[in-house]
Amino acid sequence: MFAEATQFQNLVEFAKSVSPATNTDAAKAVFWSFVAGFAEGFVPNFIDKVAKEAEQAHTSGQAPQE
Repeated sequence: MFAEATQFQNLVEFAKSVSPATNTDAAKAVFWSFVAGFAEGFVPNFIDKVAKEAEQAHTSGQAPQE
């Protein structure tokens, strides 16, 4: 599958040898890291909110609001 496998002796050696190909790639990595960190807190809160609304609608006999 891979043409050549490189083995690293430690994490420092690996970190020194890996870098983005362009500055644009580095900027994309920073941007998507920020988005992922933000979404990590947003998504569970959103799911909890939807679950609470569905539970309230179920107990009151109403259809959930969209």
